[in-house]
This record gives sequence, structure tokens and C-alpha cells, in this order.
Amino acid sequence: MFIRKLVAQLLLSYRFIGVWTYEKSSPVYLHLFNSSIRIFSASIVTIYFGTILADLIVNYKNLNVLSDDGCFLCGVYVILFKAFKYHRFQNKINRLYDEIHEPIDLFRHSYPGVLITIKKAMLLENLDFYMFSSFAMTLGLSTTFFVPRKKGELPVRALFPFDTKTSPMHEVAFFIQIYSIAFALTNVVTLEFIGLGFIRWTTVQLVILTWNYKNCRTDVWKRDTFDPLPDTIKMINNFGITKLNDQPVIRKFVPLDTNADGSQDCYLWRFQICIKHHQKLTWIVKELNSVFSSSMMTQLATSATMICLAGFQAVLGSNDKSSFMKFTVYLGATFTQLLYWCWFSNQLLSQAISLTTGIWMSGWEHQFPLNVRNLLTISMLRTLKPLQMKAGNFFTLSLETFVSILKSSYSFFALLSSTTQQNLPQIE
Repeated sequence: MFIRKLVAQLLLSYRFIGVWTYEKSSPVYLHLFNSSIRIFSASIVTIYFGTILADLIVNYKNLNVLSDDGCFLCGVYVILFKAFKYHRFQNKINRLYDEIHEPIDLFRHSYPGVLITIKKAMLLENLDFYMFSSFAMTLGLSTTFFVPRKKGELPVRALFPFDTKTSPMHEVAFFIQIYSIAFALTNVVTLEFIGLGFIRWTTVQLVILTWNYKNCRTDVWKRDTFDPLPDTIKMINNFGITKLNDQPVIRKFVPLDTNADGSQDCYLWRFQICIKHHQKLTWIVKELNSVFSSSMMTQLATSATMICLAGFQAVLGSNDKSSFMKFTVYLGATFTQLLYWCWFSNQLLSQAISLTTGIWMSGWEHQFPLNVRNLLTISMLRTLKPLQMKAGNFFTLSLETFVSILKSSYSFFALLSSTTQQNLPQIE
């Protein structure tokens, strides 16, 4: 599967920069290399963070410098925090990856209605990867190479304990900043792609589950037998679809397990399969929150600050093309990153809410056994607590939260702008 191969390559790069460890069965030299590169990367990035912090402390009375350094400090901090969380929960993330993608691999052998749903998600994820990579490359190049600088000046403001304008100390400081920026951007692409992919494919499963609830009646909807058609398998493997329906209609019941005994195929059997799938998705979302909740709380706080500070620096540097370009790209990357998390989480929440409609349309009114009514009641009650991504215990990630963050950032931006204008000398 293309996405699995792509994620495997990203995780390989993630191990190469030392954030993730190799499996115990890996050769000893790989473990030694991984430990060495982890220590080296941690040392370089710590120095990078410390030099920017030192510059901020020394120039704390200068609002322009304060906002400039604060913008980069927030970006580095949130990346390091997320990398630490990913390192800490490496085993849990690996398990989540398998639990989320194994059903998708199974559904790939289903009939075209399901395949189109998966195909659309694969194409969009592929597009998102290249967009994130382009943003990261543009941000890195604009920060380090494309922005013209004075002779001896570093890409990012920093205060080193030595003279950075003379060789070889200039090259040493330049390497520290370049390596740290490359390390940070590699983390951004890997972390965001994996995290957003978890939410995307969980949402796809919710779409299939909603249709499964609607297709519980055996006298109306057939059961999928997972007999792949050559044309559909070719379609999913070579990315040959030229037209995608916005809302594919799934007109077969798609069991989660190919080994499930369907000899007693009936409404009750199908409904129980849906309940088991729903329970598994509830567990997945709970685990996702345990991994990402604190990271997303940090993301919201730093994104609000970064959007404000980057916008402030872009306005201040409107007459300086180099400064304007650098902070405009930085602002766009931060804005896009926050929007993606809120958008995907909002899609997950919206699809989870629609489960109620799917259950209600399952054809329960044509069933007479009392246990069917009890199962229906239990399932409906479970949907009263929708599946959602949380930022700490305070915020639900959604488009509404995204708008609130933008409003808060704008309020902070307006305060900084008014403060700057008040400090400007009055011209008589």
C-alpha cells in the first residue's frame, strides 16, 4: 500500500535523526548510531534554542527583537515537545498505526463503493504530504538561503558566546542553525503526516461504519464477500481514478473481519459487528487523545502566539522584502498547520455525530426481538458522547476552536501594534 510505504520511509528518517529507536532485533551498530545521533541532535538543538533565548533575554526591552525571537522560540519548543511525546509513546503509536491501518488494508479488497472512499482519502493524503513537504522546504530555504543578509549575519537572530562574524566561528554558528532548522522541519513533516493520517483513516472507518449501520437489513442490502475484482484492485494500486464522487454510496454491508462467520447472516449479526467496530473506534480515539492531547494543547497555545508574532513581524518588515518574505512564509506555515489539525478533527467529530443517524436508519423498526431494541438503545446512548480530538482537558479541536484561536491572535496582534505606535516618536 502506497501510504504504508511512505510512512515507513518517514519513520526511517525519524530513526535516522535519532527521535525514534530501532527494534531490539536490529543490529548493534544501528542502535549505536541511533544513540549517537540522538545525543548529537539534542545537543545541537539545545544550543540553538539557548542562543535564541539568550538574545531574547538580553534584548527584552526591544519589542521588535522580542517578537522576532519569540516567534522562533515557540516554533522550536512545540516541535521539541511533540518529538519528545512521539519518542515516549513510540510503542503506542506503532500499535495505533497497526490498529488503524489493518482494517483499511482489509477494506481495499471490498467492492468499488468502499474502494472509492479509500481511494479519495489516499489521493488527498498524498497531496497533503507533498504540500507539507513543499511548505517545509520553502520555509527552510527562505529562512536560510533566499533571504539576503549582511556579511557575517546568521539566518536567525541569536546570541552566541563567541564572535560569529569571523571564520571559523561563523561557519560553526551557521551549521548549528542550519542543522537545527533541518531537524525541526523533518520533525514537522513526519509528525504532522503521521498524526493527521491517524485521524484521516479513523474518519474513513467511521464513514464505512455509518453505512454499515444503514445496511444492516439482510432483506435489502447484500453482504460484501471481499472478492476483489481485477479492475478495482488495479484502480486502487495505480492511482488511476480520474473522477471521485464527493459522497460515495456504499450499498453493501462490509464486515470488519473476513473470518467472521456469516452463515447466520441476519440483522442482529450485522448490528453486533457494527457495535464491535464502534467499540474499537472508541478505543482508538481514546488512545489518540492520550498520545496527542497534551501536544495539541501546546500546539494551540504556541500557534496563537506564532501567528500573532509572525504577522506582527511581517507588518513591521513590509518595507523590507527579505523580512516580509521570511515571516509571511512562517505565518502561512503556522496557519496551515493549525488549520489542518482543526479541520481533520472537525471531520472526525462530524462523522462521529452522523453515527446516530446511521443507527436510526438501520431498519430496527422491522425487527421484533427485544434484544435488538436493547442493542439499539445502548448504541444510541454511546453516540451521545461523540468521538472527538481534545487539546488537554479544555478544548475540542474543531473549526470553531480554529476561529477562536485566530480571534485571540488578532487581539494580541492589535495590542502589539498599538503599543508599537505609542512608542514611535511624534512628528510635529
